[in-house]
Amino acid sequence: MSERQSLMKEINEASFAIVDATLYLDTHPTDEAALQFFDEAMNKRKAAMQQYESKFEPLIIDCVNQQPASDQADTKYPGMKHWRWADGPAPWEGVC
Repeated sequence: MSERQSLMKEINEASFAIVDATLYLDTHPTDEAALQFFDEAMNKRKAAMQQYESKFEPLIIDCVNQQPASDQADTKYPGMKHWRWADGPAPWEGVC
């Protein structure tokens, strides 16, 4: 499994856990263990999303930022400040 696939798997697993915890918390809003589980899953997802974005490209608009000119990340615009959303390929283009 490639690093890209591994990170996507981690993001998907954390996202599933967040949705599952959200459904449970809708009916058990004071369950401290569930609240802690939710927070841990959110932190895991945020970290994985940031790692994916820094190594590949942003997956959601919340992760988009302008790439600094000094960053040597794999990009269509090396050495240029640019809108990272333009870096690809997109998930539907078969990379994940």
